[in-house]
Amino acid sequence: MRVEFNFDPGGGSAREEPSSVPDSSEMAPAAVVSEKARQLALAYHIHSLVDSGEVKDIASIADAAGISRARVSQILDLTLLAPSIQEGILDGSLSMGSHALRELSTIRYWPEQEEWIVNHQGILAQRMNIPRCGG
Repeated sequence: MRVEFNFDPGGGSAREEPSSVPDSSEMAPAAVVSEKARQLALAYHIHSLVDSGEVKDIASIADAAGISRARVSQILDLTLLAPSIQEGILDGSLSMGSHALRELSTIRYWPEQEEWIVNHQGILAQRMNIPRCGG
């Protein structure tokens, strides 16, 4: 299997190119999907490629996509976010910049991630129904 990626080094994401494009009459209406949601989906796709053995390792992904291993690792780190945070990214209720997401993904304990959201993104945490910790 061959996997092709397009990557925008200015903060865009790598994405698999379809082998054929369906006729526009066959396509469902396009939903607006955030860049971070696409990166999260890409992270799970990369995991599945490596887990299935279709791709040897993340270095192979990085080489194929023309990006650094560090960038692939940053994308994969999105899978380490608490489920409530991933849900917020996917449903659009949580909008964060790349720097904030990288900082958040360094926290490995989910309740501490959620506390970080409360402390740094108060109103968003309320919309996501994340309770305030410690008081």
